[in-house]
Amino acid sequence: MKTIPDYSVIHFKNHSILCVGGAVSIDRILRKQQMDENRIKYRTIRESFWENEAAVFDDNKLIEISEKHTIDTVITHTAPSFCYLTNKRGKRVG
Repeated sequence: MKTIPDYSVIHFKNHSILCVGGAVSIDRILRKQQMDENRIKYRTIRESFWENEAAVFDDNKLIEISEKHTIDTVITHTAPSFCYLTNKRGKRVG
């Protein structure tokens, strides 16, 4: 696995891919509780939740990217509310 900074553009097999990370974990409350319990029990914790995990919209970066690249694919760790979850067969989930 290789991590890359948000708003990185990679080129792969004739695609220009915009990579934007960040998302609010749906299980963040449970993770925070587990971290607090571990802190009490063991006095040490393994980070499993990050306060700054939310996606950050950067209009200036997008303008800069669009001037240099024609993006045909976007990979993110989150999605807008109008992009419904689907399974591998393309069926809507939930």
